[in-house]
Amino acid sequence: WALALGALPVALWRGDDAWARDLAGQLEEHAERHGLAYWSDWARLARQVLVARSGRLETLPGAARGLDAVQGDHLVTWLGAAAGAGVDAAAQ
Repeated sequence: WALALGALPVALWRGDDAWARDLAGQLEEHAERHGLAYWSDWARLARQVLVARSGRLETLPGAARGLDAVQGDHLVTWLGAAAGAGVDAAAQ
C-alpha cells in the first residue's frame, strides 16, 4: 500500500522516472510474492506511464482500460497533458 499510494506516486509526480521504475519493481515483486493482484496492477500501470512518458503514447488507451477510480485519478495526474491526448484518442 505504501509503495503504490505513497512513494510511487511521489516519484512519478516529481518526474523521477528512475526511482519510479525501481519502486514499481519492488511493488511488483512484493505483490507477486504475496499474491496481491490488485497491487500488481498498480505496478503495471506505473510501468505503462513510464513507457508513455518516453514518447510512446499509443500505450495510453490500453493503460486506461479496467482501472478503478483511484487508479484512473492517479493516471491522469501522472501523465498531465499526455494523458488528455491519450484518453481523447481512446474515446474515438
